[in-house]
Amino acid sequence: MTTDTRTTNQNYPKPYPSNLLAADVVRIREALDAIDTDIAAANTAIAATITTSAVNGLITTAVGDLIAGSPAALDTLNELAAALGDDANFSATVTTALAARLQLAGGTMSGSINMGGNTISNAAEPVNSSDLATKNYADSAGSKGYAFFCGSF
Repeated sequence: MTTDTRTTNQNYPKPYPSNLLAADVVRIREALDAIDTDIAAANTAIAATITTSAVNGLITTAVGDLIAGSPAALDTLNELAAALGDDANFSATVTTALAARLQLAGGTMSGSINMGGNTISNAAEPVNSSDLATKNYADSAGSKGYAFFCGSF
């Protein structure tokens, strides 16, 4: 006597454990037909829920979420590109510009420095003749009898 075995979830027929070839072929054909029917039904159900309108709504929502909070002047790729100077190599341009900046740890500056009326604070005592001297240092040196000349000859 053969035992009728079926899959757990979809109840598809499985080949007989006794492996009777003719009967197994019939059961496999039945299983394949049932799988084909289930897939066709699933595709129909999916097609019924995925409409052009639904897809367009999802796209609109995704784009809206992407630009959410962006000012109107920067909510398109063209406006973003214009804001970045239409520079296709923006990252390289910024990297080069940043590399040319004076490092916080120090470096060599060329040209005049305009402090814009701001002061320089926390300068160390001068050691070399080209070092910056603070007012306190100059006042102290003047009280020690050192002469400073400020002006022109």
